[in-house]
Amino acid sequence: MNVQPLDSAAFGGVKGRPDYSGLLAWLGIGRPPDLFLGVPPQAENITENRMKRVMGMAVLLTLGSFLCSQIARADDAGTGTWHPFGSFDYYGIGNSKQTAQEALNSICSGASGCGYSANVYGGYGARAGIFYKENSNFEWGGSLGYIDGGPDISGKGTISYASPAGSFSDTVTNNTLRLLAEAKESYPINQDWKFNIGAGLGWAMDMENDNYSSSGSLASIGSGTPTSNYGWATWEISPSFAYHHAQIGVRYVGFARGGFNPWNTIGAFLGYEF
Repeated sequence: MNVQPLDSAAFGGVKGRPDYSGLLAWLGIGRPPDLFLGVPPQAENITENRMKRVMGMAVLLTLGSFLCSQIARADDAGTGTWHPFGSFDYYGIGNSKQTAQEALNSICSGASGCGYSANVYGGYGARAGIFYKENSNFEWGGSLGYIDGGPDISGKGTISYASPAGSFSDTVTNNTLRLLAEAKESYPINQDWKFNIGAGLGWAMDMENDNYSSSGSLASIGSGTPTSNYGWATWEISPSFAYHHAQIGVRYVGFARGGFNPWNTIGAFLGYEF
């Protein structure tokens, strides 16, 4: 998307005076401190190897669920028993597109000319957990999940405060671990099908890798690959249909992220209860 020159007064800037604050925030400079030790991982293409990582994590989680099922040995009809479950998850873009748009708009504050483009991507993940069967229709327990992406953002643009113009590019990738307390109520439709309402509340650790570069009049900003961690509350509501042990459903998911680019989105999942 291309943007015409903006009135800096709308963003609190002064026309004709360079103000890099929006760009610095977009590029990750001035964000909460890097909590990783050692050298941060190099940035990678947003889609490259994503499915391989998710599949690898899914295999590990599925094996963990299988081992738990052998230990728990829950039967399908018994109450007062524990049994594991697992799922593959997709998370849509949600409000991250609007967040990226607002951040890019702020970059143009005070500029005589500004143009940019940005792409936003959702995420894929897997989780494994264990439920306690309180009665025939109600279960509670917990889960551990991994999300590759969510949201990932790739943007670039050109800004003119004075000749020569400056350009920048930025790619933000995210990986998230989630620990949830979950509960699920089931409503039997017939002998084969059930309608479920699930809910979860817990904690998410988002590991964000930011690869940025700049040139021209913006060259003083430099380039780099800073990495930051954010650990905040997360929640979800998950209606689904179950055919015996298999489930398919949607999720409405929220990530507080301490008010720093909070993310709310809708996704889908395929699950299985052992």
